[in-house]
Amino acid sequence: MFGRFEITFLAVFVTVTGILGSIVNGAIRRTNGTKAIERWALENQYEVLDAAEWNLPAGPFFRRKGPGQTIFRISVQDSEGRVHSGLILCGPYLRGLKSKTPTVAWDQELTKS
Repeated sequence: MFGRFEITFLAVFVTVTGILGSIVNGAIRRTNGTKAIERWALENQYEVLDAAEWNLPAGPFFRRKGPGQTIFRISVQDSEGRVHSGLILCGPYLRGLKSKTPTVAWDQELTKS
């Protein structure tokens, strides 16, 4: 029914489509997460100095991170010039990055535990 060429072409097509889909999905999640952080910072009178996706399986959100959620490592400056660093979880468990209220765990709170 199918020749060797068709099966090989189909396998390559499915593999390339999967890889491209993963790349696009990752880019969208990063963009949406960055926008959520910027919104949160503006509402709380912070200036974002740095925000990078956090992929390590540790931290306060280790067991709480759900599908569609993204964790970022952030550094912000408050209105008095103090710099704060921590982790921020963007999106609730079921709605992913569509939520507008991220959850923050500051470094100084983490070291007290």
